[in-house]
Amino acid sequence: MAAFRGAVEAGSHALETDLHLSKDGVVMLSHDATLKRCFKDIRKVADCDWEVLRTLRTVKKPSQSMPRLLDLLEYLGQPEQRDVWLLLDIKTSNLPTLLPTPTPQSARSYAEVATYPARYASLITLSHSTISMAPNKNFSWTHFFPPKPEFTDNDISQSLSGKVYMVTGANCGMGKELARVLYSKSARVYITCRTKEKCQKALADIRGAGSAGKGGEVIPLQMDLADLQTVRTAAQAFLASDREPMLHGLFNNDGVMVGDNPGNTAQGYEEAIGVNCIGTFLFTQLLTPALAAAARSQSAANTVRVVWLSGFGLEQFAPEGRGVDLDTLDEPKPGIARYGISKAGVWLLAVEYARRHKADGIVSVAINPGNIRTELARNQGMALKLIAGAIVYPVIRGVYTQLYAVFSNEIATQFDYTKEWVIPFGRIAALRADLIPATQPTEEGGNGNAKQFWEWNQDKVQEYM
Repeated sequence: MAAFRGAVEAGSHALETDLHLSKDGVVMLSHDATLKRCFKDIRKVADCDWEVLRTLRTVKKPSQSMPRLLDLLEYLGQPEQRDVWLLLDIKTSNLPTLLPTPTPQSARSYAEVATYPARYASLITLSHSTISMAPNKNFSWTHFFPPKPEFTDNDISQSLSGKVYMVTGANCGMGKELARVLYSKSARVYITCRTKEKCQKALADIRGAGSAGKGGEVIPLQMDLADLQTVRTAAQAFLASDREPMLHGLFNNDGVMVGDNPGNTAQGYEEAIGVNCIGTFLFTQLLTPALAAAARSQSAANTVRVVWLSGFGLEQFAPEGRGVDLDTLDEPKPGIARYGISKAGVWLLAVEYARRHKADGIVSVAINPGNIRTELARNQGMALKLIAGAIVYPVIRGVYTQLYAVFSNEIATQFDYTKEWVIPFGRIAALRADLIPATQPTEEGGNGNAKQFWEWNQDKVQEYM
């Protein structure tokens, strides 16, 4: 345990350890299957009962006992360790039929234990009995190891001819692939990229990736969410494109994942919040008249939609009961925490937009697209890239999540934005239970946090409206 404590005290944000089982089914932490290297004992961990293993001490000083998984989880269960991630490398295929019950520890809101493959799900149950994170004990599992998508581009049976869609951040990754799919379905697709050069390359790539359906069109707009002036310019260019502009779907796909030394936006805001929340908020607000016009023109209700790319950061970093704590927003934090908080902010904006524009016929959906192989982590350290790289999925899977949010009839008939969001790869799932009060204003029985964060963003963009 001294090594784990030392790593955390030195500032580590993630721990990795191997798991082995004792003869009597206690989950032990050991790099080796044998006891030889550390304890000068020729036996294997699996040959000894816990009562024997607990008496052993390492040869090298300070002499340490072999820790159990339970010991590590109870240590990480302390509030001051709440931002530390844990990756378990399981070295046995024989699980105990009965896992020990952890002693009660301080509640921990933010943690993640990822295990693979599925037969080890009971270890997640053990982990979450100490490290509480979500109402569903296997919540993390279903985000990182989701089932195969049931809704794909093949389920968009009707032609999208005459429909108009906006995809932000379409120069690479999910945005470009999403634009290609919409283009192939005969839609008019507006794409945004941060530079003219990226716009032109994306345009060529999308057109060259496959034939458009009849009437399909791709129109580039230069926009950098880190500069609110370019956001306004791009929105104005779209609104001026038709006498009565209509927008049938807005995919707020663009975003940034910051490192531990994030920069600032052109207007001086911290980059993660500035791009993922403030810039996205302004663009959506400016396009709302076109979305409302499209909703009025549709015979079927709830078909005009806005997708907001939140992410697992909502579950990992959202303060209990709130989503975003404005009082601590400017305090120093690791880059991954800033990113996670910004994604919680995206969720709050999606929720409040849904509440404010339900009467306009616009459906607002927050999603976690999934752990997708994109360029988003390009500014991260090698350790995080390696961890993320072990559990990423093809870009098209994230596209399916977005398509489900905009085109699935389940969103129109089953989705409740106050209690649910969409998770990989196109499934309606329950929110963390403590976050539900944040979705409603105080006059409706909630705590008003979504409304408060909305108004905070509104204040930041007022001069660009």
